[in-house]
Parts: sequence; structure tokens; C-alpha cells
Amino acid sequence: MSNEINKFNNELTELFKNHYEAEELFNLGVGFGKYLEKNKLEDVKLEFFVQHKIKKEIRTTIKEEISKLNNSLLKLVQMAFKEEINLSNFGYWEIRISSFSGHKHELSEEVYKKYNFQIDSVSQPTKGGDFDLNFRMTGKLADIVEKYRFSNSFSVSYSSGSGEEDEYINEDEIESIYGAHLHFNIEADSESMDNAAKCVHDLSNEILLLTIRNS
Repeated sequence: MSNEINKFNNELTELFKNHYEAEELFNLGVGFGKYLEKNKLEDVKLEFFVQHKIKKEIRTTIKEEISKLNNSLLKLVQMAFKEEINLSNFGYWEIRISSFSGHKHELSEEVYKKYNFQIDSVSQPTKGGDFDLNFRMTGKLADIVEKYRFSNSFSVSYSSGSGEEDEYINEDEIESIYGAHLHFNIEADSESMDNAAKCVHDLSNEILLLTIRNS
């Protein structure tokens, strides 16, 4: 009897692996239902669905942890910009979507080495809308994501106040930086999810240390 159940489970696994057709899935379900009825079996769960539920719960937990990590990363970015502004002779940091007149987006060497990230690019997806700032991790943060084979990039947004293509951020406008987002692509397989959980854990600890050290 268990061999027959294993057969259904294996067929189901192959269907999902090969991007199942709805009709094939329906036919498999009908066949499995007839088998259970014929053998008067109740509460039989295929291993495929047991494992699928476990993976779903793990992914949910990882997403919740990543959400917390994004919040911690946002705080660190806001701290970095506050320090960058305080180091400036002008009392502000200019955000611009072009490199007009040799303008550079990069954080100063002193700041990016302390906070372990640097700006890659700035864009304004919607004309007159908010800005997207794309970063790459450096230092220990980069070491962690590379260890677990994840992207070292992340982004934040800045709420535009003028609708122009350039703005001047002063210390009072730091809170307008929002929405930190790690660019993690987590596959459904166990190894990828396990690596993601470890990576998030290690990043959280390192970001906490950076926050404390630079406060």
C-alpha cells in the first residue's frame, strides 16, 4: 500500500518540477482520491505536501526576519547620511539623477568605510517622483553576503519634496529616506533557504554592531 502512495507522491513531485498542466494535476488528484476511497483510508498526507508546508513556513519566517533586517539597515543608512551631512561644508547632501558638472553620488571614504556600503546609482523611476538610491555592500557586510552567495546590493528611497531632478538633503530631512530593500533572491530549495536564514542572522548581528559602534 505504501508503494502506491509513494507512486502518487513521486508523480506529484515530477509534475511540479516540470511546471504541471492543470489537467494532469486534476487527473492525478482524481486517481489518488479513488485510491483512498477504495482502500478506505483517511487523513493520508502525501510527503510532497508535508515538505511543501514546512518550506512555506520557513520562507515566511525568513521573510519576516528580512523585513526586520531591512528596518535595521534603513536606520544605518540614515545614520550614514546624517554623518555625511555633518562632515559637509555646506550642511547638506545633494541627490541628483545625472552626473551634471562632475557631480558624484558616492559617500565619502570616511563614511562608507565606517558603515560598510557605498552608493552605486541614483534614479527617479517616475519623473517628479521619489528617488531610488542603489547601494553595494562593502567590508564585513559584503563578506557575509558573498559567503552565502547572495547579492551584495540593496536600495532605499528618498521622498521627493520638490519634484525636481535634484534635491538637497539636510539633517532635518533624514527621515524622508525610507524603504530599505535587500536584493535577495531566495530559491525554494532547502539549501538556499538555509543559507538565507544564516545570512540574515549574520547580517543582523553585524548591522547591530555597526549601529552601536557608530552611534
